[in-house]
Amino acid sequence: MTIRPLRVVKIRLMRWMLFAGFILLTSCSMLPIAYNNADMLVRLRVQEHFDLQGAQSTDFSSRLARFHRWHRAEELPQYAELFLAAEKRVGHGLTADDIHWATQSLRERYRVMMRHVAEEAAPILVTLTPAQLAHLEKEFAEDNKKFLKAQHLSESEDKQLKFRIKSMRKQFDEWFGHLTPEQDTRIVAMVTAGQPLGKLRLEERKLTQQRFLELLRNHHKVEELTPALRDMLENIESQRAPAFAQAMQDTEVRLTQLLLDLDKTLTASQRTHVKERFAGFAADFQTLAKKGRVPTDHSAALNWEMVW
Repeated sequence: MTIRPLRVVKIRLMRWMLFAGFILLTSCSMLPIAYNNADMLVRLRVQEHFDLQGAQSTDFSSRLARFHRWHRAEELPQYAELFLAAEKRVGHGLTADDIHWATQSLRERYRVMMRHVAEEAAPILVTLTPAQLAHLEKEFAEDNKKFLKAQHLSESEDKQLKFRIKSMRKQFDEWFGHLTPEQDTRIVAMVTAGQPLGKLRLEERKLTQQRFLELLRNHHKVEELTPALRDMLENIESQRAPAFAQAMQDTEVRLTQLLLDLDKTLTASQRTHVKERFAGFAADFQTLAKKGRVPTDHSAALNWEMVW
């Protein structure tokens, strides 16, 4: 199997495998390795945040394994098709419709995943004790401190800007293979002109965490929590604070225009590099999906689950 580096897509996929996507998974550099070990990583992070005990932990492990089997068999083929379609679109030259298609496709896959997350998570979440919820709240606070540091939000505006430019430049450099001076200038201009999102993101994290905690404290039956949790996760964008929602909308518009502008400047080798990355991710998803087919024999399924 070809092992390829991954950033934004892999990080989001791994986060989605956690309860409600609120617990940040430590970034790994290779998609197949990260995905194949996701259950272990998720268990560690969930245990750290929720402090599950006894039957809770056993039930969680069972539900996580079932969720991962479903995701591997049903969703990874969808991702593969999505990336192959993106490869073709990039090959023809990007249009605004292409970018709209990509964002809407990703949002739909997110909503599908969140429906399954809610179904599997709710029966465990309703068993959390007040002490466990207090523990979770403390863990959220620690996460926010780490986010503050990682995003350099306590530093000067100049240093924050340099950090944002460096991060954006790195992501485009990985996708293009190498940035030309003209492309780099466009990226720097876009980041410099845009509204900083770091502090707004931090405040949005805190609001989302509090909504999640309130949801758990106010819903003590599975039949009540499941639809409430599903609605929260599926429609998380509509629940954003007005300032953050507007900033994200503006950023999406500017990023779309930047992508269209950069597409026009791609060299032949850069376009080939982008297409190869999309094709590589698609191949990885296809391989991972095939490895996850659930055996029809029950004993075989148990053995597979033990070594997975």
